[in-house]
Order: sequence, then structure tokens, then C-alpha cells
Amino acid sequence: MLSNFDTGLLDSLKSAQWSTAGRTFGNSHATLIGLLVQWWIALEPTAHYVLESGPSFAYHRKGIGGGLCDAVFCEGPDAVGILEVEGTRGIYTVQKLEKFFASPMEDLDGLQFAILLLYAYQPVGRGQARTLAPTHTAEIVQEVLRVSSAFPEISIAMITLDKHFERRPLGIRARNEYYWGKVSVINGFLYKHGQEQTSAVLYTNV
Repeated sequence: MLSNFDTGLLDSLKSAQWSTAGRTFGNSHATLIGLLVQWWIALEPTAHYVLESGPSFAYHRKGIGGGLCDAVFCEGPDAVGILEVEGTRGIYTVQKLEKFFASPMEDLDGLQFAILLLYAYQPVGRGQARTLAPTHTAEIVQEVLRVSSAFPEISIAMITLDKHFERRPLGIRARNEYYWGKVSVINGFLYKHGQEQTSAVLYTNV
């Protein structure tokens, strides 16, 4: 188990295989979940495991959008972390993490951290202005700070994966502009007690 979720969580996330994300094009939702599942299990292979896709934050919630999370990080009998990976609905997903933190489910009352990974993949704008919008926005940060203030003992790691829009790439990537985004930088931010504790560059695609 990580010994210090205030600073150790973000430092530990530097060891994830982000170079794989850097060589993946399109909607890499499944890949990003897999990278973080691998990261967690590699930290303590005999004690750590993951529930994927994770259970709901409430009783009798079923189906996509019904309160499920992408994964639950576990150690022994305990659920200790929640994973959400999202490409379009950042604020909604932060609010879903809040519901997990406030869950009445006894098997979720030991949560110590959450990872929110926001990734760009959907182009916006027209012509020369067409681009991939940044994932780190003031609105999302304010929502994370609000939730962190409401649950000050839980660490929230927000990872933002931004992409450069490459116009007309060669080969099979030219088939659909969803493949035109190339990872440029992956940043990490750690929040606790309603404040940003630290930040780090996790990966740059040079």
C-alpha cells in the first residue's frame, strides 16, 4: 500500500506505463483503465487487486451511467480507491466521485483516494481553428476543490491527458479524425483538504 497519499500517490503514478498511452490513437478509454490497473497491481502484486468495472455507489443501481465506476482499487478485503476515466463529461464525473465518497455502502467506507483521468479525443471547432480542447479547465478544478473540501481526508489525483491535433496524418490514421490527436503531455495534480497539494508532469511526447 502507498504509505502517504498526500504526496506518494502522485509520485507513484509516474511509474505507470504512460508511453503506451502516447502511442495509442483515438478513444483510448480502455487502454487508460488498463494502464492504471497495471500500475496498482504492480505496486503490491500479492496484496493488490482491482474490480473492473467497479460496483455502484448505491443500492440497486444498474447499467451504464447507473452509478458504476471504471474500477475499484482494493487491498485485502478493503476498497481503498476509485478510478474514473472520462473523455467528455468532466464535471459530471467529479460529482460521481463525490457520490462514491458519500456512499452508504459499508464496503466503500474505507476509501482513501480517487484517480480522475480526463483525456482529450473529440475535435472541436472548424477549419484552421479545429483542435482538441484542453482537459484542465478552471470549472473542473473548482469542482474538484469543492469535493475535496467536503471530503478532506480523501486524496484526489486528477490526471489530464492532452493531445495535439495533427492534420491529415498518413496511412490508416487518416481514415477518421478521431485518430488525428496525438498525446502531447500528461499532467498530474493532487488535491486534499480542499487544496492542491502538488503537481507533476507524468509524461511528455517529444
